[in-house]
Parts: sequence; structure tokens; C-alpha cells
Amino acid sequence: AVILTAIFVFVIWLISGSGFAPALLRLVAVLVIACPCALGLATPTAIMVGTGLGASHGILFKNGETIERARQIRKIVFDKTGTITYGKPEVDQIITRSDLGLEKSPDNNQHGNFLKIVASIERASEHPLAAAVVKKALDQNLTLKDPEDFTAYSGKGIIAKFEGQPVIIGTQKFLAENNQDTKPFIARAQELEVNARTIIWVAITDRVEGLIAISDKIRDEAASVVNVFKNNQIGVSLISGDNDRTAQTVGKQTGIAEIYSEVLPQDKSKYIKELQKETDGLVAMVGDGINDAPALAQSDVGIAIGSGTDIAIEAADITLVTDHLQGVLQALKLSKSTMQVIKQNLFWAFIYNLVLIPVAAGILYPVSTAPYFLRSLHPVLAALAMAFSSVSVVLNSLRLKRIKL
Repeated sequence: AVILTAIFVFVIWLISGSGFAPALLRLVAVLVIACPCALGLATPTAIMVGTGLGASHGILFKNGETIERARQIRKIVFDKTGTITYGKPEVDQIITRSDLGLEKSPDNNQHGNFLKIVASIERASEHPLAAAVVKKALDQNLTLKDPEDFTAYSGKGIIAKFEGQPVIIGTQKFLAENNQDTKPFIARAQELEVNARTIIWVAITDRVEGLIAISDKIRDEAASVVNVFKNNQIGVSLISGDNDRTAQTVGKQTGIAEIYSEVLPQDKSKYIKELQKETDGLVAMVGDGINDAPALAQSDVGIAIGSGTDIAIEAADITLVTDHLQGVLQALKLSKSTMQVIKQNLFWAFIYNLVLIPVAAGILYPVSTAPYFLRSLHPVLAALAMAFSSVSVVLNSLRLKRIKL
């Protein structure tokens, strides 16, 4: 369009009788003053400054497209363990049959023997809760042994043998599916779950022998971060493989009303798909574990906590180097600010063309009151103006560095 305009201007000046030299000057001035550089720099300079600022605050964007998408988020889904909580589970209580008065303890170290069996089997598992059980046993200097016939069921539990005894470890539902009577422990388990404890159920030799209550502290900043999202009209959901009572308690403490509990790892991405259909805007997922990776990949913007697994980080679009949830807010704020600067850059680059190309073409020449350098804009001045447009775009992009995240 600029080239055609320049040729048109040349022809008009030439046939007006001004001569070849003035017509050529107008053609050159139009070509020089046009600022494809400013248009070309408008987006990449802002993206470079934005990603650089993010990196300095521990926010890593996978690409420029992620910055653009992040500002369109209308729903954000948090994983519970390791995201809303610190992901450092600890054994809080051990409850055996004798603690409930179901039978007298045959020895003075029933908890120790019970923990030894469970920890020996859990040692073969990679689950964070298993690590907490093993740590508790090692802290008590218990000697652990290798389990036999170990089989793990993702999101449910473990079936194995210890010294020939069949052992089932997992959720209440998992034990019930394996024909174990959980009724004697239900009341105590519910009491613990209401206090945000995760329960590991244990059956030994076809009888439920006890529970292990695991605590995982909620992040100090979780409630305030959730509140900011809600104030900005962004919906917040919590998704967890934990039991409903524990998940609901965590939701109440953080201000999250929409809870998806007892979700198997392979089903998390299905919930994200459903939310994408229901949400007018993009859906983000914040997680940290291996089982979060499919959901992170499925979401429009996947955000991985830096303390998470390599698989989760690889699947995510944004990685928070620190494990502070404030980084999620900072990423969204940076996205909005970067896109605002890009729009400003493009706007002024287009306005510049719309205003100064006609000036270079000589539209002000008949206006005697206009300054002579505008009436007959020399290509040297046009080149200076074009350079200034590019510099102004870069300077406007650098303003992003002043944003407080």
C-alpha cells in the first residue's frame, strides 16, 4: 500500500508540472517516512521485555503466545496437594483397633509394629503420602523390609504382602472394593477428614487394622490469592484425589466453593475439558505433580509450581520458579500489561503512518500557514521521523520494566 501510494504521489507531482526532481523527492519521502520497523517492533519488543521481567521474578513463559492467552483466563483450577498445600505431608496420627477399644493391644508397641508393616510396603511407592509414612518410620528407627507381590493402583492404593501377610493400603473406597469392613473406623476417619486430614486405610490379613492420618499445611498466601481472583471476576475451582470432606474443608479455609474431589489422576484432564466447554473464556490449571501433567497440557494455560515434578513443568505453559502462589497473580498481571503495551505500540505506529505519510506526500503544500519543513518535507527529515517512531516503540516497551508485580 505504501509503495502504491508513493507511485501515485510521484505521478501526481509529475503531471502537476512541478518537475521530475520534486516528484522524486515526494516519492522517496513517502517511502522513507513509512514505518514498517515500528510495526515490526511493536510486538516482539514488548514480548521480550515482558518475558525478561517475568524471568527476573521467577516466572517463565514458554512462548509469546502464552503471554497473550494468559490475559484471557476466566477460570483457574488449583490442584490441592503441593499447590494449595505445601506438599510436605506429615504423619499426624496413627489409629489402631486398640485405640478404638475394638480389642486389647497384644503388646506395648502396637503402633510401631503397625507402622513398620505399612512403611515397608509404602517404601516401594512414589506417592508423597507414602514418603511421609516412610519418613515417620525412619524417624522412629524402625527396620523396614522389602514387600512381596507389590501392586499399585493409581489414585486408589496398594495390594502387597509383608512376611506372607496380605496387606491392602489405600482409600476407604479401595478397601471396600476389596471386601474389607471399614465401618468400625468410619466415625473416627470422618472426624479427622473434617479437620483436613488425609486418611490412609490399612487392612492386614483381611481385616482393617488401622488408619494413618496425614496432615499437609495450607499455604499461607492461598486464601488471599483466591480472593484476588474472585475480585477480578475469575472463577476458582479446587480439584483433588482426596476424599470429599478433606477437600471441602480445604475449600472453606481458602474461600473456594467449587470443589472436585476423589478425582482419579487420569480423570483430571476430563474435568478440565468440561470446564472449557462451560467457561466463557480460557481455563488455566495450576499443579505440581506427575498426575497433574495431562490436565496442565489440556488446559488453555498450564501453570506449574517450581517445586513440582519435571513432567508437570514440561507440560505447563508457565513455570513458577518459586513455589509461592503469588506468582500466578504476577503472571496474569504481566500478561495484561504486556498486551496493553503491544496495543499501544501498534496504535501509535498506525497513527504515525496515517498522519505523516500524507504530510510526506505534500498534502500540506497548499497550506501557506503551515511551517515550510512540513509543507515540503525533505527525505532527510522523513528518515529522522521514521527512526523516532521505532525508538518510541522500543521506549514504550521498556516502560514494562517499571511495573510492580
